[in-house]
Amino acid sequence: MNELIEDFKKYEKRKAKYITFSLDCNIRSKKICKQAERTRIQLEIIKKMKMFQHKTIKSDIVVEIVSYTGDKSSPGIDKWAKNIIDIMHKTEYLSNPSDAQFLPFVDDKQIRYLYVSYRYIEEKSETFIKIVPFNSFLKDLDLDNSISNNNLDNTEELYESNYSYNSCLSKEANEALRKMYLQNKQEVFGNLISINKDIIRNCFIYSNSKNISVLKNLNNSIKTMMNNIIKSPIKLSIPSLPTNTTDDTSKIANYKKVIEESLTEYLNKYTFLKELQCPLIISIIYVPGRNSKVEEKDIDNILLDYIVPVVNQVMHPPVTIGNIQEYEDFDGIKKKPILVNDKSGQIVGYEILKLKKNFSKTGYLTIGFKQSIITESIISNCYEKLNDYCKYEL
Repeated sequence: MNELIEDFKKYEKRKAKYITFSLDCNIRSKKICKQAERTRIQLEIIKKMKMFQHKTIKSDIVVEIVSYTGDKSSPGIDKWAKNIIDIMHKTEYLSNPSDAQFLPFVDDKQIRYLYVSYRYIEEKSETFIKIVPFNSFLKDLDLDNSISNNNLDNTEELYESNYSYNSCLSKEANEALRKMYLQNKQEVFGNLISINKDIIRNCFIYSNSKNISVLKNLNNSIKTMMNNIIKSPIKLSIPSLPTNTTDDTSKIANYKKVIEESLTEYLNKYTFLKELQCPLIISIIYVPGRNSKVEEKDIDNILLDYIVPVVNQVMHPPVTIGNIQEYEDFDGIKKKPILVNDKSGQIVGYEILKLKKNFSKTGYLTIGFKQSIITESIISNCYEKLNDYCKYEL
C-alpha cells in the first residue's frame, strides 16, 4: 500500500504538467475557417496556456479532442480534427511570433496516440482538449493497471449462433430485442479489434523502466498480441499508399477502391456489422515502414483523403442509438434527434496509435471499429480511474 501511495504522489507531480483546456469556438474545417479565425482560436489557446502556466511539450504526446456541437455547419470529425491540430502547433497563424513558446506542441509528428470525437447536443459548441507527454502516459497506464484489471468481458457472446426470440412478445418487442443483441455483439467485437490500454503498454514496453527486467519474457507475447490485432481488422500496406508528392488522380482513385473492396469483403465476412446500431469510431494502428525511403503522408491526411470517405460510404454509420429517426418526449411531442438528418452516414470519431518503425520492414495500417453509446478514449478512461482512486481509496 505504501508503494502505491508513493506511485500516486509521483502521478500527482506528473499531472501538474499535463495540458488541459476548453475552447468556446465554432467547429469548422480548415477550408472554411479563414486565417483570421484560426489566429483568433490560436490566441485563445495561448491565453489558456499562459493562464494555467502550461509549457510547450517537445517530446512525444497523446492527444484527446472531444467536441460537443449542435452546429449544423460543423464538418466531418476528420476535417475538424485536421484544422484544430494545425491551429495548436503551426506558427504561421501567430499574431505575435514570441508566443510560439506557448503553443501546446511543436509538430503533429509528436502524436503517438490521438483520439477525437463528436458528441451531439442542443447547446452551443465547445471543445475539450487534453495533451499528455507520452512517457508519462505509459507510467499512468501502468498505475491504472496496478489498481484494476480491465479484461474484455463476454467475448463468448460473439460466437453465439442460436438466438431465439420469445414468441409471446409482439413484433415490435422482438425487433427491439434483436437490435439490442446486435448492438451487444458489435460492441464486444469492436473491443477485440481496436486499440486498448494493454496494446499500448505492450507495444511500448521499452519506454517503461519498471518492466525492463521482464522484457525477454514479453517479446513473444508482444508478437502474439500484434498478430492477433491484425487478424481481424482490415490491413492496408503502407508502400501502396499515395505519398505527399503523388498527384496522379488515377492512383489515388485506385487506392480508395482498394480500401472500398477490402471493407466490403470484411463486411461480407462479419455480416452483423452491416446493420450498425450505434455511432462509429474508427480505430487505427499505424506502423511506419522502417525501410521506407519515400515521404509518406501524415496519418491525418490518410484519414481525411482515403479512409473516412470510404468508411462513411460503405458502412453509412448512424449518429443515434439504434438509428432512431424520431422519438416522443415526455409530453408526447414527436421530435427528431440532434442533427440526425444532417450527419447520418458519418463516423463520429477516430483514434490512432502510431507504433515504432521496428515492428515492420514495409509498414502497414490496420482499421478496426468501436461502437457504444458513449465511447471514451483510453486517455479519459485512464484518468477518471486514477482520479477516482485518489479521491475515494487513498
